Amino acid sequence: MAASEDEASGRFSRVAAAKFSTKWAGTVDEQQNSQAFWQDFFREVVGIKDLQEAGIEFEKKVVSSKKGTTTRIDVYWRETLLVEQKSAGKDLEAAEVQAREYVVSLPPAQRPPVIVICDFVRFRIVDILLNNLMNSYSRHFQITFNTLRPLPSGTQFRQPMSRLKRTKKLQS
Repeated sequence: MAASEDEASGRFSRVAAAKFSTKWAGTVDEQQNSQAFWQDFFREVVGIKDLQEAGIEFEKKVVSSKKGTTTRIDVYWRETLLVEQKSAGKDLEAAEVQAREYVVSLPPAQRPPVIVICDFVRFRIVDILLNNLMNSYSRHFQITFNTLRPLPSGTQFRQPMSRLKRTKKLQS
């Protein structure tokens, strides 16, 4: 079987994003589904076969710089992003504050440039470097889960993910 144009070029696959969206549509519970959801996302949509080798960790422990207690980051992709996953319908503003707390609690060399907040319905992608430069929480890109289907042009999905790559290069 021949590889699709997206697969052959190393880009994120629109077809894979649509399949992922269909498979996970209606998912609502963070505790029950979070890790399987993100494992599928990274493997099927992003194309990472070995998550450990790529530096992706689930439930990464971090000591809160505010409270001194140990908390857990839902998904941490070394030098790339941090994910705060919530159940469907939860407050993304509060989740963003929580994710930012995790970022500042990490050692500076481990702080990712991007935060993703997700409630299985909405993905909010926050460029931390841009926000720090602007001293504002208002700079983010948000898509709803159903925009992954059918992705007529692919720009709604590829745009934030390509931003991830550009942001990572800026840090280097």
